[in-house]
Amino acid sequence: MKRVTDDIDRFHFNTIVSSVMSLANVFQEYLSGTPRRETFDDAYRIMILMLAPAAPHIAHELWELRGVEGMLAHEPWPEWEESLVRESTVTMVVQVNGRVRDRVDVSVDITAEEAEQIALGLDKVQGWIDGAAVRKVVARPPNVINFVVG
Repeated sequence: MKRVTDDIDRFHFNTIVSSVMSLANVFQEYLSGTPRRETFDDAYRIMILMLAPAAPHIAHELWELRGVEGMLAHEPWPEWEESLVRESTVTMVVQVNGRVRDRVDVSVDITAEEAEQIALGLDKVQGWIDGAAVRKVVARPPNVINFVVG
């Protein structure tokens, strides 16, 4: 829900369908087990709501096939609990002289100093630095850190 909402806010309608398809794949896994009907119905309703901005005619048809009273367009947008969707880790890209040399999962709250220490401890990074002097460190935690050596 958060990803689709963010895509709508940025007018990236082409990626909405991709996100909804990912959810449909999760549904397939869920249905292969012992699904609860109420859980599936609620999730399916939310999926149709999220599909509506990108494919309104199809979404409305799916809405009618569910037998729901009222129009899809009058339904409120689904909401989520922010604390449940917050990422705790991200993959930080580690570069040497602007080229990707490794990736490492780090906390989203990592500082520049912590990122530098973790990156310098990676074997692949050590191989590229190989005793050369690090002239500059460009850190944009938690996403990327770049070591300029020469």
